Amino acid sequence: MTAWGWIPLGMSSAQRWLDGAFYLVIAVVIWAWYRYSDWNV
Repeated sequence: MTAWGWIPLGMSSAQRWLDGAFYLVIAVVIWAWYRYSDWNV
């Protein structure tokens, strides 16, 4: 189940790319939070 479930199956490759980009952004945000958290301590 993804946030892009409404995209037609014909665009499955685009859907996977969008899902990948979405999770990549989350990963970067978490990494940045840990990095700046350690720096502030």
